[in-house]
Amino acid sequence: WQLLHPHIIPVLDTFTQKVDIQAYTLSEPWFQQYHKTDTHGWHRHPQSVYNVVYYLELPHDSHPTVLRNPLNIQQMITPNVQQGDLLIFPAFITHCSPPNPSSQRKSIIAFNIV
Repeated sequence: WQLLHPHIIPVLDTFTQKVDIQAYTLSEPWFQQYHKTDTHGWHRHPQSVYNVVYYLELPHDSHPTVLRNPLNIQQMITPNVQQGDLLIFPAFITHCSPPNPSSQRKSIIAFNIV
């Protein structure tokens, strides 16, 4: 986190200015690693404003976070992200990590804008 944090702050500053957030706080970061068939079910982060996922390791044959359209829960949205990308989305969006089909590990570092 100490290595990543200085690189993320300029991106978050630009983002929060664009969405008219004057000041923000970050939650404590956490990481998750997904080996073959590992998954994380549907969930939300209700005490936050935005969720942030940094894709530390995202094999080409693995799946990123999948978002569910809150106005049509049958519609799934798969962001076009790759290893090294930062995904920021509203915290009210239900999301999951589908089973990892890859034999390679998928690793993310996540935190919330609160």
